[in-house]
Amino acid sequence: MLMNLPNIITVLRIFAVPVTVWLILGGYYDWAFWIFLAAGASDGVDGYLARAWDQRTELGAYLDAVA
Repeated sequence: MLMNLPNIITVLRIFAVPVTVWLILGGYYDWAFWIFLAAGASDGVDGYLARAWDQRTELGAYLDAVA
């Protein structure tokens, strides 16, 4: 299974990067901070879920490195 919950969380984290940059450039530092914080927390969550639910995938390993 390529797309499982940990991989979906990782993909959302990848999409958070341009949003965070856009918010910083727009001067919305508080929103950018909270999205950055949520992205950091999601890194731990998706790693935990992948290990706990035995849903590690090769795609997930590549995506996590990109994110």
